[in-house]
Amino acid sequence: MSDWEAVAARVKADIAADVEAAQNRALTASRVRAEVEQTRGVADVDGVRAEVDSVGRLVSLVLDAGVLSLGSEGVADAVLKAARAAHRNAAGRVAGIAEREFGEGSEFASRIRAEVESRLVPEPQKPKHPEAPPRSPLIMGGRS
Repeated sequence: MSDWEAVAARVKADIAADVEAAQNRALTASRVRAEVEQTRGVADVDGVRAEVDSVGRLVSLVLDAGVLSLGSEGVADAVLKAARAAHRNAAGRVAGIAEREFGEGSEFASRIRAEVESRLVPEPQKPKHPEAPPRSPLIMGGRS
């Protein structure tokens, strides 16, 4: 075998290995995508059970009968808290899938974690000073 034939054989083997590695990465990515699409996050908060898909879209909401005693603002607050908690749960699951498949410290898994965490709806900021109750107007003057 000539030197050129040996070089050609090594190049051919390297290309075949690269093609196989690319095919394996594609299969892994396809499997991960399918698993992520099936991922759900669930949370129970104050009598509200929320379920979201892998990107945080609400897919199921169950209210216990007792939750109505919270009043409309209380129910709304519980729903939002449950939905946020379910989304955090789903985001953690998606990041865990990426870390399992691509390595916990891998650049790809880190990018996936950053992406899913960037989509989380932040908790509402509580005012530093409670708002004063509305005051009744001051009526001055005598009777007309």
